[in-house]
Amino acid sequence: ATPAGSPWPRYIDYRGNDSGFFAWSQRRGIEQITWAPAFADARAVDGGGADIRSLQIRLDEVSGHLRLTLPERSSLGLYGDPSRFTALGAAPRSLSLLPALSRRRSDAPYALPDLGLLHAATSLSLHAGPLGQPISLAGIERFAALRSLSLWGGFSDWDALAKLRDLDSLEIRFAPQLDGLPPLDAWPKLDRFIAYNVDDAAGKTLKAQLKARAQVREWSD
Repeated sequence: ATPAGSPWPRYIDYRGNDSGFFAWSQRRGIEQITWAPAFADARAVDGGGADIRSLQIRLDEVSGHLRLTLPERSSLGLYGDPSRFTALGAAPRSLSLLPALSRRRSDAPYALPDLGLLHAATSLSLHAGPLGQPISLAGIERFAALRSLSLWGGFSDWDALAKLRDLDSLEIRFAPQLDGLPPLDAWPKLDRFIAYNVDDAAGKTLKAQLKARAQVREWSD
């Protein structure tokens, strides 16, 4: 155990098809596990009773389909093709998506598939390469419960973010272009904002909006 009493090791990377670690974690909690299965069939796994704080699943080598009952109160990260994954049970407290994308910025924007239960997440992080295939934000309103959104890399259809009226936190990093990004007052509850390594012209516009908003109501961050 760690000096504080947490089970050691705290982080586990496992590549294989044995899902027995979900049951094992009921006796010995896992802070974070990255699981990389590699199966070609359809699998149903019950992780509902697992004690896993952060579950990261790499779907790169899955040519079949994984149906997983999620651990309660866990965060979830999906790498690869999310259409090969179905979530059951309780919605994750936070969701990170790193879909498999091409390195060509000229390719058509990637459209997220129907993610079912995962649309109930209140916190979402989307990752794309800054100079590769962008992710389309069209349909982002399916995440109706979203309060916190973090965007990394290249995206298109920025105007769709205006439909997320309940956002209180928005982060944008390594975004080479922000054409169509709504003004900050499109989110009346927004109290935390980060723009880091973004398009220069859009950054200057955002700075002006930040200052104007601060005169009306202070930012918490």
